[in-house]
Amino acid sequence: MGALAKFSVRTPFINNVAPTIQPFGSHLPHNPISTIWGQHTLANHALLEAILFHAAVHLDLRHRRPWSPITFYYRGQSIRLLNQSLESANGTPGDAVIGAAAFLGATGNITGNVDDDIMHRKATQKMVKMRGGLKNLGWDGALAMLLSIGDSISAIISASEPFLDCPSPKTAPPFLQSDIGNTLTLVKPSNTNLDLSLFGAEIHSLINRISKLASLHSNSYNELTSITTAMIAFNQYCSAVEHRLLSIKISVLEHASPQNPDIFIYEAARFAGLMCMTYLFRQMMPQGEVFTSLQMSLRNCLVSLEDLELAATDESSTQLLLWACCVGGLTSVDQDWFVERIYHCMSRLSFGNWEELELCLMQYVWTPRMCTEHFVAQWREVQILF
Repeated sequence: MGALAKFSVRTPFINNVAPTIQPFGSHLPHNPISTIWGQHTLANHALLEAILFHAAVHLDLRHRRPWSPITFYYRGQSIRLLNQSLESANGTPGDAVIGAAAFLGATGNITGNVDDDIMHRKATQKMVKMRGGLKNLGWDGALAMLLSIGDSISAIISASEPFLDCPSPKTAPPFLQSDIGNTLTLVKPSNTNLDLSLFGAEIHSLINRISKLASLHSNSYNELTSITTAMIAFNQYCSAVEHRLLSIKISVLEHASPQNPDIFIYEAARFAGLMCMTYLFRQMMPQGEVFTSLQMSLRNCLVSLEDLELAATDESSTQLLLWACCVGGLTSVDQDWFVERIYHCMSRLSFGNWEELELCLMQYVWTPRMCTEHFVAQWREVQILF
């Protein structure tokens, strides 16, 4: 495969596509994917071929076509070179080898077939453990950053827990530490199997953290994007919140009746929180695999609620449910599905206008970016029902 052909595939992907999975887009000079990752791909043949394969899969999907011969070629090359690198390694895998394995294990993040990636994801997990965890990986935290993002996306699509440990920033600028310095202590407790009351309390705490991250991203954007280390640290804070949302669960049989509506309300809020993280900090389409998976999970919770008696649900739980429905509607290609559910929640709360709804939403996560034309059109449909 010619150097020019490789350049034409790699460069647009590294500069324009890959950076969209993190909160700062692709146009910034300090973008860690375009800069740090871009440099290292040129220095390691196995990593380059793995990224070319990933880019080719993305290109095939964009053109709505089966994998091309070039895609299969890059896949074969990346696997061959990765195996060679592992055979020649002196016991401990290098950063580039781990990066190559991670890209091979992230194919399902594009196609949705994450089960096909299990072997490479487990290999990545094993290699990270051999290095002593994400914190010991190189490239100034950029490798751990991208691995954490890919792991979260895979976990969302497969509706499973992350393979890797909860990330933590290697270095963070003082202003970032002072603003959200206790984020990691909040999201890294060892216990993930919680009773209903603890689960609910943690859901509220994590939603509060998402709101603070969104505010920091908006109000301190220039500071965050002034240096690469700040962007990497912010990404890791986001991944830590996401990791916790993906890891916690309710011990239903031990601690709560499966008929308790709060189980499904808190679960709905968990998925809505993950939707907010994706909507606010990644440039992904509602038709994509991530939102499709989250929509399915959220709708299952809401359908389960419809079979239960909600009369005993308190005002706080109903407001949380209303927020989850609005986030679901915002990120859905089928807004009609959520219109009636938003209306019913508002009616239970005796809300009748936008001001009351907005005050409710702003208790959780709601930013000006979320008041899209899509949501405004949905709100008009809700108003018709009053």
